[in-house]
Amino acid sequence: MIPLYLKDISCILNVPYIGKNCKIHTISIDSRTIKKNQKCIFVTIQGKKNNSEIFIHEAIKNGAIAILNTRLLPIDMPQIIVRNTIEALRKIAKWLRNKINVKIVAITGSCGKTSVKEMVFKILNICEKTLATKKNFNNTLGVLLTLLELKKEHKFAVIEVGGSRFNEIQHSSYLIRPNLILINNIVESHLLGFRSLYGVSQAKGEIFSGMLNDSMILLNSDSHNWSLWKNKIKNQSVFWFGLKKCQKNFFHLIDIIQKNLITKIRLNTPTGTLNIKLNTIGNHNISNAIAASILSYLLGVNLCTIAFGLKNFFSFPGRLFPIFLNKNQILFDDSYNANIGSMIAAISVLRKMPGYRVIIIGDMLDLGVNNGIFFHKKLGTVLSQSNIHRVFSIGYMSQYSSYISKKGKHYYDIELLLQDIMQILNQYPITTILAKGSHDTQIYKIVQILIRNTKYASIFI
Repeated sequence: MIPLYLKDISCILNVPYIGKNCKIHTISIDSRTIKKNQKCIFVTIQGKKNNSEIFIHEAIKNGAIAILNTRLLPIDMPQIIVRNTIEALRKIAKWLRNKINVKIVAITGSCGKTSVKEMVFKILNICEKTLATKKNFNNTLGVLLTLLELKKEHKFAVIEVGGSRFNEIQHSSYLIRPNLILINNIVESHLLGFRSLYGVSQAKGEIFSGMLNDSMILLNSDSHNWSLWKNKIKNQSVFWFGLKKCQKNFFHLIDIIQKNLITKIRLNTPTGTLNIKLNTIGNHNISNAIAASILSYLLGVNLCTIAFGLKNFFSFPGRLFPIFLNKNQILFDDSYNANIGSMIAAISVLRKMPGYRVIIIGDMLDLGVNNGIFFHKKLGTVLSQSNIHRVFSIGYMSQYSSYISKKGKHYYDIELLLQDIMQILNQYPITTILAKGSHDTQIYKIVQILIRNTKYASIFI
Protein backbone atom coordinates (compact mmCIF):
# COMPACT_ATOMS: atom_id res chain seq x y z
CA MET A 1 0.00 0.00 0.00
CA ILE A 2 0.98 3.67 -0.15
CA PRO A 3 2.67 4.62 3.16
CA LEU A 4 0.12 6.57 5.20
CA TYR A 5 0.21 8.23 8.58
CA LEU A 6 -2.35 7.09 11.13
CA LYS A 7 -3.92 10.54 10.79
CA ASP A 8 -4.41 9.94 7.04
CA ILE A 9 -6.13 6.61 7.69
CA SER A 10 -8.36 8.20 10.34
CA CYS A 11 -9.37 10.90 7.81
CA ILE A 12 -10.26 8.24 5.21
CA LEU A 13 -12.41 6.50 7.84
CA ASN A 14 -13.73 9.76 9.33
CA VAL A 15 -12.87 8.70 12.89
CA PRO A 16 -10.22 9.95 15.34
CA TYR A 17 -6.99 8.12 16.06
CA ILE A 18 -5.54 7.51 19.51
CA GLY A 19 -1.86 7.71 20.38
CA LYS A 20 1.20 8.49 18.26
CA ASN A 21 0.69 9.52 14.63
CA CYS A 22 2.92 6.74 13.28
CA LYS A 23 3.56 5.98 9.61
CA ILE A 24 1.93 2.79 8.30
CA HIS A 25 3.41 0.82 5.39
CA THR A 26 1.34 -2.38 5.49
CA ILE A 27 -2.00 -3.71 6.71
CA SER A 28 -2.46 -7.24 8.06
CA ILE A 29 -5.35 -9.31 9.40
CA ASP A 30 -3.06 -12.27 10.20
CA SER A 31 -0.71 -11.84 13.16
CA ARG A 32 1.52 -14.64 11.81
CA THR A 33 2.48 -12.65 8.71
CA ILE A 34 3.66 -9.55 10.58
CA LYS A 35 7.40 -8.92 10.75
CA LYS A 36 9.62 -6.48 12.63
CA ASN A 37 10.26 -3.09 10.97
CA GLN A 38 7.33 -3.68 8.60
CA LYS A 39 5.44 -0.70 10.07
CA CYS A 40 2.22 -2.69 10.06
CA ILE A 41 -1.24 -1.92 11.41
CA PHE A 42 -3.03 -5.05 12.63
CA VAL A 43 -6.76 -5.20 11.82
CA THR A 44 -8.99 -7.46 13.90
CA ILE A 45 -11.66 -9.45 12.05
CA GLN A 46 -14.71 -11.13 13.56
CA GLY A 47 -14.52 -14.66 12.17
CA LYS A 48 -16.97 -17.55 12.26
CA LYS A 49 -15.07 -19.29 15.05
CA ASN A 50 -13.41 -16.44 16.95
CA ASN A 51 -12.45 -12.79 16.92
CA SER A 52 -8.89 -12.07 15.82
CA GLU A 53 -8.71 -9.62 18.75
CA ILE A 54 -7.30 -12.57 20.72
CA PHE A 55 -4.20 -12.40 18.48
CA ILE A 56 -3.43 -8.73 19.20
CA HIS A 57 -0.64 -9.50 21.66
CA GLU A 58 0.94 -11.89 19.15
CA ALA A 59 0.66 -9.20 16.47
CA ILE A 60 2.39 -6.66 18.71
CA LYS A 61 5.08 -9.19 19.62
CA ASN A 62 5.72 -9.84 15.92
CA GLY A 63 6.07 -6.14 15.13
CA ALA A 64 2.66 -4.42 14.69
CA ILE A 65 2.90 -0.71 15.53
CA ALA A 66 -0.84 0.14 15.54
CA ILE A 67 -4.25 -1.53 15.91
CA LEU A 68 -7.54 -1.11 14.02
CA ASN A 69 -10.29 -2.54 16.24
CA THR A 70 -13.96 -2.21 17.20
CA ARG A 71 -13.22 -1.17 20.79
CA LEU A 72 -10.51 0.71 22.65
CA LEU A 73 -7.99 -1.61 24.25
CA PRO A 74 -6.14 -0.87 27.50
CA ILE A 75 -2.70 -1.09 25.87
CA ASP A 76 0.01 1.47 25.11
CA MET A 77 -0.38 1.27 21.35
CA PRO A 78 -1.72 3.69 18.68
CA GLN A 79 -5.28 2.69 17.79
CA ILE A 80 -8.17 3.50 15.47
CA ILE A 81 -11.63 2.44 16.62
CA VAL A 82 -14.42 1.72 14.12
CA ARG A 83 -17.81 -0.01 14.18
CA ASN A 84 -16.92 -2.54 11.49
CA THR A 85 -13.32 -3.36 10.60
CA ILE A 86 -14.16 -4.98 7.23
CA GLU A 87 -16.10 -1.88 6.21
CA ALA A 88 -13.08 0.18 7.29
CA LEU A 89 -10.82 -1.93 5.06
CA ARG A 90 -13.29 -1.43 2.21
CA LYS A 91 -13.05 2.36 2.58
CA ILE A 92 -9.25 2.26 2.59
CA ALA A 93 -9.21 -0.04 -0.45
CA LYS A 94 -11.63 2.26 -2.31
CA TRP A 95 -9.43 5.26 -1.50
CA LEU A 96 -6.34 3.45 -2.81
CA ARG A 97 -8.16 2.42 -6.01
CA ASN A 98 -9.06 6.07 -6.66
CA LYS A 99 -5.59 7.33 -5.75
CA ILE A 100 -3.49 5.00 -7.92
CA ASN A 101 -3.57 5.07 -11.72
CA VAL A 102 -3.61 1.34 -12.42
CA LYS A 103 -5.25 -0.82 -15.08
CA ILE A 104 -7.18 -3.60 -13.36
CA VAL A 105 -8.09 -6.94 -14.93
CA ALA A 106 -10.96 -8.72 -13.15
CA ILE A 107 -11.16 -12.47 -13.79
CA THR A 108 -14.19 -14.55 -12.86
CA GLY A 109 -15.83 -17.76 -14.08
CA SER A 110 -16.51 -21.27 -12.84
CA CYS A 111 -13.18 -22.89 -13.75
CA GLY A 112 -9.64 -21.77 -14.54
CA LYS A 113 -9.69 -18.38 -12.80
CA THR A 114 -6.45 -18.95 -10.92
CA SER A 115 -4.62 -20.39 -13.94
CA VAL A 116 -5.62 -17.47 -16.19
CA LYS A 117 -4.70 -15.01 -13.45
CA GLU A 118 -1.22 -16.52 -13.10
CA MET A 119 -0.73 -16.59 -16.89
CA VAL A 120 -1.71 -12.93 -17.26
CA PHE A 121 0.51 -11.98 -14.32
CA LYS A 122 3.48 -13.79 -15.92
CA ILE A 123 2.97 -11.77 -19.10
CA LEU A 124 2.19 -8.32 -17.66
CA ASN A 125 4.91 -8.42 -15.02
CA ILE A 126 7.49 -8.60 -17.82
CA CYS A 127 6.28 -5.22 -19.08
CA GLU A 128 5.41 -3.28 -15.93
CA LYS A 129 5.13 -3.71 -12.18
CA THR A 130 2.01 -5.86 -11.70
CA LEU A 131 -0.02 -6.83 -8.64
CA ALA A 132 -1.94 -10.11 -8.60
CA THR A 133 -4.25 -11.96 -6.22
CA LYS A 134 -2.23 -14.27 -3.98
CA LYS A 135 -3.05 -17.96 -4.43
CA ASN A 136 -6.83 -18.03 -4.98
CA PHE A 137 -7.91 -15.49 -2.34
CA ASN A 138 -10.85 -14.43 -4.49
CA ASN A 139 -13.73 -13.85 -2.05
CA THR A 140 -14.80 -10.35 -1.01
CA LEU A 141 -12.21 -10.19 1.77
CA GLY A 142 -9.51 -11.54 -0.54
CA VAL A 143 -10.30 -8.85 -3.11
CA LEU A 144 -10.09 -6.20 -0.38
CA LEU A 145 -6.70 -7.45 0.80
CA THR A 146 -5.37 -7.51 -2.77
CA LEU A 147 -6.41 -3.89 -3.38
CA LEU A 148 -4.79 -2.88 -0.10
CA GLU A 149 -1.45 -3.99 -1.56
CA LEU A 150 -1.64 -1.44 -4.39
CA LYS A 151 1.41 0.83 -4.66
CA LYS A 152 2.18 3.84 -6.86
CA GLU A 153 4.61 1.79 -8.96
CA HIS A 154 1.89 -0.70 -9.95
CA LYS A 155 0.75 -0.19 -13.55
CA PHE A 156 -1.40 -3.33 -13.72
CA ALA A 157 -3.37 -5.44 -11.25
CA VAL A 158 -4.82 -8.87 -12.02
CA ILE A 159 -7.58 -9.68 -9.56
CA GLU A 160 -9.37 -13.01 -9.30
CA VAL A 161 -13.02 -12.59 -8.31
CA GLY A 162 -15.04 -15.48 -6.91
CA GLY A 163 -18.13 -16.03 -4.83
CA SER A 164 -20.39 -18.76 -3.57
CA ARG A 165 -23.42 -16.56 -2.83
CA PHE A 166 -25.32 -13.90 -4.76
CA ASN A 167 -24.06 -10.28 -4.50
CA GLU A 168 -20.50 -11.27 -3.48
CA ILE A 169 -19.07 -10.65 -6.96
CA GLN A 170 -21.16 -7.49 -7.28
CA HIS A 171 -19.61 -5.99 -4.12
CA SER A 172 -16.13 -6.88 -5.36
CA SER A 173 -16.76 -5.38 -8.81
CA TYR A 174 -17.95 -2.04 -7.39
CA LEU A 175 -14.75 -1.88 -5.37
CA ILE A 176 -12.39 -2.95 -8.18
CA ARG A 177 -13.96 -0.87 -10.99
CA PRO A 178 -12.24 -3.07 -13.57
CA ASN A 179 -10.80 -1.79 -16.84
CA LEU A 180 -10.87 -5.27 -18.36
CA ILE A 181 -13.23 -8.14 -17.49
CA LEU A 182 -13.06 -11.86 -18.23
CA ILE A 183 -15.81 -14.39 -17.58
CA ASN A 184 -13.76 -17.49 -18.34
CA ASN A 185 -16.69 -19.95 -18.48
CA ILE A 186 -19.83 -21.05 -16.67
CA VAL A 187 -20.53 -24.56 -15.37
CA GLU A 188 -22.57 -25.99 -12.50
CA SER A 189 -20.59 -24.90 -9.43
CA HIS A 190 -21.47 -23.60 -5.94
CA LEU A 191 -25.03 -24.80 -6.50
CA LEU A 192 -25.67 -24.71 -2.76
CA GLY A 193 -25.74 -20.93 -3.17
CA PHE A 194 -26.61 -20.44 -6.85
CA ARG A 195 -29.09 -23.37 -7.22
CA SER A 196 -28.76 -23.77 -11.02
CA LEU A 197 -26.60 -22.99 -14.05
CA TYR A 198 -28.82 -19.95 -14.62
CA GLY A 199 -28.03 -18.83 -11.08
CA VAL A 200 -24.31 -19.31 -11.76
CA SER A 201 -24.69 -17.12 -14.87
CA GLN A 202 -26.48 -14.44 -12.84
CA ALA A 203 -23.75 -14.44 -10.20
CA LYS A 204 -20.88 -14.29 -12.70
CA GLY A 205 -22.68 -11.47 -14.52
CA GLU A 206 -22.42 -9.37 -11.36
CA ILE A 207 -18.83 -8.66 -12.45
CA PHE A 208 -20.27 -6.04 -14.84
CA SER A 209 -21.69 -4.00 -11.93
CA GLY A 210 -18.59 -1.89 -11.32
CA MET A 211 -17.22 -1.60 -14.85
CA LEU A 212 -16.27 1.78 -16.33
CA ASN A 213 -17.70 3.36 -19.48
CA ASP A 214 -14.56 2.41 -21.41
CA SER A 215 -14.08 -1.04 -19.85
CA MET A 216 -13.40 -3.97 -22.19
CA ILE A 217 -15.04 -7.39 -21.82
CA LEU A 218 -13.79 -10.82 -22.89
CA LEU A 219 -16.24 -13.73 -23.06
CA ASN A 220 -15.93 -17.42 -23.92
CA SER A 221 -17.90 -18.25 -27.07
CA ASP A 222 -17.96 -21.91 -25.97
CA SER A 223 -19.41 -21.21 -22.50
CA HIS A 224 -21.47 -18.10 -21.85
CA ASN A 225 -24.96 -16.67 -21.26
CA TRP A 226 -24.96 -13.66 -23.55
CA SER A 227 -28.76 -13.35 -23.56
CA LEU A 228 -28.65 -12.76 -19.80
CA TRP A 229 -25.61 -10.47 -19.76
CA LYS A 230 -26.09 -8.27 -22.83
CA ASN A 231 -28.53 -5.85 -21.16
CA LYS A 232 -25.91 -5.02 -18.51
CA ILE A 233 -23.43 -3.90 -21.17
CA LYS A 234 -23.82 -0.37 -22.59
CA ASN A 235 -20.96 1.17 -24.57
CA GLN A 236 -18.25 -1.25 -23.50
CA SER A 237 -16.30 -3.20 -26.16
CA VAL A 238 -16.93 -6.97 -26.12
CA PHE A 239 -14.42 -9.53 -27.43
CA TRP A 240 -14.76 -13.29 -27.74
CA PHE A 241 -12.48 -16.33 -27.61
CA GLY A 242 -12.91 -20.10 -27.74
CA LEU A 243 -11.66 -23.40 -29.10
CA LYS A 244 -14.55 -23.95 -31.49
CA LYS A 245 -14.71 -22.10 -34.80
CA CYS A 246 -16.76 -18.95 -34.33
CA GLN A 247 -16.86 -15.84 -36.53
CA LYS A 248 -17.02 -13.48 -33.56
CA ASN A 249 -13.85 -14.87 -31.95
CA PHE A 250 -11.16 -12.18 -31.74
CA PHE A 251 -8.27 -14.67 -31.96
CA HIS A 252 -8.66 -17.59 -34.37
CA LEU A 253 -7.08 -20.91 -33.44
CA ILE A 254 -4.93 -22.27 -36.29
CA ASP A 255 -3.70 -25.52 -34.80
CA ILE A 256 -2.72 -27.36 -31.61
CA ILE A 257 -0.02 -29.99 -31.02
CA GLN A 258 0.11 -31.79 -27.64
CA LYS A 259 3.05 -34.08 -26.92
CA ASN A 260 5.02 -35.13 -23.82
CA LEU A 261 3.17 -32.76 -21.46
CA ILE A 262 3.90 -29.83 -23.81
CA THR A 263 1.33 -27.97 -25.91
CA LYS A 264 2.13 -25.88 -28.96
CA ILE A 265 -0.56 -23.46 -30.08
CA ARG A 266 -0.76 -21.22 -33.13
CA LEU A 267 -3.21 -18.33 -32.99
CA ASN A 268 -4.14 -15.90 -35.72
CA THR A 269 -4.29 -12.36 -34.32
CA PRO A 270 -4.95 -8.92 -35.87
CA THR A 271 -1.17 -8.29 -35.88
CA GLY A 272 0.14 -11.68 -36.96
CA THR A 273 0.46 -15.27 -35.78
CA LEU A 274 1.08 -15.93 -32.10
CA ASN A 275 3.15 -19.07 -31.46
CA ILE A 276 2.73 -20.37 -27.92
CA LYS A 277 4.64 -23.12 -26.17
CA LEU A 278 2.73 -24.14 -23.05
CA ASN A 279 4.23 -26.34 -20.32
CA THR A 280 0.92 -28.06 -19.63
CA ILE A 281 -1.75 -30.00 -21.51
CA GLY A 282 -5.53 -30.19 -21.77
CA ASN A 283 -8.11 -28.24 -23.76
CA HIS A 284 -9.08 -26.27 -20.67
CA ASN A 285 -5.50 -25.03 -20.31
CA ILE A 286 -5.38 -24.16 -24.01
CA SER A 287 -8.56 -22.13 -23.52
CA ASN A 288 -7.01 -20.46 -20.45
CA ALA A 289 -3.89 -19.56 -22.45
CA ILE A 290 -5.95 -18.05 -25.27
CA ALA A 291 -7.90 -15.96 -22.74
CA ALA A 292 -4.67 -14.79 -21.08
CA SER A 293 -3.20 -13.92 -24.49
CA ILE A 294 -6.17 -11.77 -25.48
CA LEU A 295 -6.36 -10.00 -22.11
CA SER A 296 -2.67 -9.10 -22.42
CA TYR A 297 -3.08 -8.09 -26.06
CA LEU A 298 -5.95 -5.75 -25.17
CA LEU A 299 -3.64 -4.06 -22.66
CA GLY A 300 -1.09 -3.37 -25.39
CA VAL A 301 1.36 -6.23 -24.89
CA ASN A 302 3.15 -7.40 -28.06
CA LEU A 303 3.01 -11.00 -29.31
CA CYS A 304 6.64 -11.85 -28.46
CA THR A 305 6.13 -10.85 -24.82
CA ILE A 306 2.88 -12.83 -24.61
CA ALA A 307 4.63 -15.94 -25.98
CA PHE A 308 7.58 -15.49 -23.61
CA GLY A 309 5.32 -15.08 -20.57
CA LEU A 310 3.30 -18.21 -21.36
CA LYS A 311 6.48 -20.21 -22.04
CA ASN A 312 7.48 -19.48 -18.44
CA PHE A 313 4.14 -20.49 -16.95
CA PHE A 314 4.02 -23.84 -15.17
CA SER A 315 1.07 -25.55 -13.55
CA PHE A 316 1.24 -25.65 -9.77
CA PRO A 317 0.41 -28.25 -7.09
CA GLY A 318 -3.26 -29.15 -7.01
CA ARG A 319 -3.91 -27.89 -10.56
CA LEU A 320 -3.27 -30.80 -12.95
CA PHE A 321 0.31 -30.81 -11.63
CA PRO A 322 2.39 -33.65 -13.14
CA ILE A 323 4.57 -35.74 -10.82
CA PHE A 324 6.69 -38.63 -12.07
CA LEU A 325 6.37 -41.50 -9.61
CA ASN A 326 8.74 -43.46 -11.84
CA LYS A 327 10.10 -43.17 -15.38
CA ASN A 328 6.82 -44.09 -17.09
CA GLN A 329 4.41 -43.60 -14.20
CA ILE A 330 2.79 -40.16 -13.86
CA LEU A 331 0.53 -38.82 -11.13
CA PHE A 332 -1.54 -35.74 -11.99
CA ASP A 333 -2.23 -33.82 -8.79
CA ASP A 334 -5.53 -32.03 -9.48
CA SER A 335 -6.58 -32.12 -5.85
CA TYR A 336 -7.23 -28.44 -5.19
CA ASN A 337 -10.90 -28.35 -6.15
CA ALA A 338 -13.57 -29.96 -8.31
CA ASN A 339 -16.86 -29.30 -10.04
CA ILE A 340 -18.45 -31.21 -12.89
CA GLY A 341 -16.82 -29.00 -15.53
CA SER A 342 -13.29 -29.29 -14.17
CA MET A 343 -13.78 -33.04 -13.59
CA ILE A 344 -14.72 -33.64 -17.22
CA ALA A 345 -11.81 -31.44 -18.38
CA ALA A 346 -9.33 -33.44 -16.27
CA ILE A 347 -10.78 -36.75 -17.48
CA SER A 348 -10.29 -35.63 -21.09
CA VAL A 349 -6.57 -35.23 -20.30
CA LEU A 350 -6.33 -38.64 -18.62
CA ARG A 351 -8.04 -40.33 -21.58
CA LYS A 352 -5.17 -39.26 -23.87
CA MET A 353 -2.39 -40.46 -21.57
CA PRO A 354 -0.49 -43.73 -22.19
CA GLY A 355 -0.59 -46.98 -20.25
CA TYR A 356 -2.95 -48.10 -17.49
CA ARG A 357 -5.22 -45.19 -16.58
CA VAL A 358 -6.56 -44.72 -13.04
CA ILE A 359 -8.62 -41.93 -11.53
CA ILE A 360 -8.94 -41.28 -7.78
CA ILE A 361 -11.96 -39.10 -7.08
CA GLY A 362 -13.25 -37.38 -3.99
CA ASP A 363 -16.62 -35.69 -3.57
CA MET A 364 -17.57 -32.58 -5.52
CA LEU A 365 -18.80 -30.40 -2.66
CA ASP A 366 -21.07 -27.35 -2.39
CA LEU A 367 -23.69 -28.85 -4.72
CA GLY A 368 -26.42 -29.68 -2.20
CA VAL A 369 -27.78 -33.20 -1.70
CA ASN A 370 -30.03 -33.57 -4.78
CA ASN A 371 -27.67 -31.82 -7.19
CA GLY A 372 -24.75 -33.66 -5.60
CA ILE A 373 -26.20 -37.10 -6.32
CA PHE A 374 -27.22 -36.07 -9.85
CA PHE A 375 -23.80 -34.74 -10.86
CA HIS A 376 -21.87 -37.61 -9.27
CA LYS A 377 -24.05 -40.03 -11.25
CA LYS A 378 -23.42 -37.96 -14.38
CA LEU A 379 -19.68 -38.20 -13.70
CA GLY A 380 -20.04 -41.97 -13.40
CA THR A 381 -21.69 -42.10 -16.82
CA VAL A 382 -18.84 -40.07 -18.35
CA LEU A 383 -16.30 -42.45 -16.79
CA SER A 384 -18.21 -45.53 -18.00
CA GLN A 385 -17.87 -44.27 -21.58
CA SER A 386 -14.16 -43.49 -21.26
CA ASN A 387 -11.03 -45.59 -21.78
CA ILE A 388 -10.03 -45.19 -18.12
CA HIS A 389 -9.32 -48.61 -16.64
CA ARG A 390 -10.06 -48.12 -12.92
CA VAL A 391 -12.09 -45.65 -10.89
CA PHE A 392 -11.30 -45.38 -7.17
CA SER A 393 -13.54 -43.16 -5.05
CA ILE A 394 -13.35 -42.00 -1.46
CA GLY A 395 -15.86 -39.92 0.47
CA TYR A 396 -19.64 -40.18 0.31
CA MET A 397 -21.20 -38.95 -2.94
CA SER A 398 -18.29 -40.13 -5.08
CA GLN A 399 -19.48 -43.71 -4.54
CA TYR A 400 -22.26 -42.99 -7.08
CA SER A 401 -19.57 -42.19 -9.66
CA SER A 402 -17.47 -45.30 -9.10
CA TYR A 403 -20.55 -47.56 -9.02
CA ILE A 404 -22.07 -46.23 -12.25
CA SER A 405 -18.69 -46.29 -14.01
CA LYS A 406 -18.82 -50.14 -13.78
CA LYS A 407 -15.06 -50.21 -13.23
CA GLY A 408 -14.91 -48.64 -9.82
CA LYS A 409 -14.28 -49.36 -6.19
CA HIS A 410 -15.29 -47.19 -3.25
CA TYR A 411 -13.18 -46.75 -0.13
CA TYR A 412 -13.73 -45.42 3.34
CA ASP A 413 -10.10 -46.01 4.33
CA ILE A 414 -7.20 -44.20 2.62
CA GLU A 415 -4.77 -47.00 3.52
CA LEU A 416 -6.77 -49.62 1.61
CA LEU A 417 -6.98 -47.32 -1.41
CA LEU A 418 -3.23 -46.72 -1.31
CA GLN A 419 -2.55 -50.46 -1.12
CA ASP A 420 -4.50 -51.00 -4.35
CA ILE A 421 -2.74 -48.07 -6.05
CA MET A 422 0.69 -49.42 -5.11
CA GLN A 423 -0.32 -52.84 -6.43
CA ILE A 424 -1.24 -51.26 -9.79
CA LEU A 425 2.06 -49.35 -9.91
CA ASN A 426 3.94 -52.60 -9.31
CA GLN A 427 1.88 -54.48 -11.91
CA TYR A 428 1.80 -51.92 -14.76
CA PRO A 429 5.13 -50.28 -15.73
CA ILE A 430 3.33 -47.58 -17.73
CA THR A 431 0.64 -45.95 -15.58
CA THR A 432 -1.12 -42.59 -15.41
CA ILE A 433 -3.04 -41.64 -12.26
CA LEU A 434 -5.31 -38.62 -11.84
CA ALA A 435 -6.23 -37.53 -8.30
CA LYS A 436 -9.09 -35.02 -8.11
CA GLY A 437 -11.72 -33.84 -5.64
CA SER A 438 -12.93 -30.78 -3.77
CA HIS A 439 -10.32 -29.37 -1.41
CA ASP A 440 -12.10 -30.39 1.79
CA THR A 441 -12.10 -34.05 0.69
CA GLN A 442 -8.33 -33.95 1.30
CA ILE A 443 -7.37 -35.84 -1.84
CA TYR A 444 -4.08 -33.92 -1.57
CA LYS A 445 -3.15 -36.16 1.37
CA ILE A 446 -3.30 -39.20 -0.92
CA VAL A 447 -1.00 -37.36 -3.33
CA GLN A 448 1.47 -36.57 -0.55
CA ILE A 449 1.54 -40.18 0.66
CA LEU A 450 2.03 -41.53 -2.87
CA ILE A 451 5.00 -39.21 -3.35
CA ARG A 452 6.52 -40.31 -0.04
CA ASN A 453 5.94 -44.00 -0.81
CA THR A 454 7.45 -43.83 -4.29
CA LYS A 455 11.22 -43.98 -4.41
CA TYR A 456 11.78 -42.07 -7.63
CA ALA A 457 9.05 -39.41 -7.39
CA SER A 458 10.00 -36.15 -9.09
CA ILE A 459 8.21 -33.03 -10.28
CA PHE A 460 7.98 -32.30 -13.99
CA ILE A 461 9.43 -28.89 -14.91
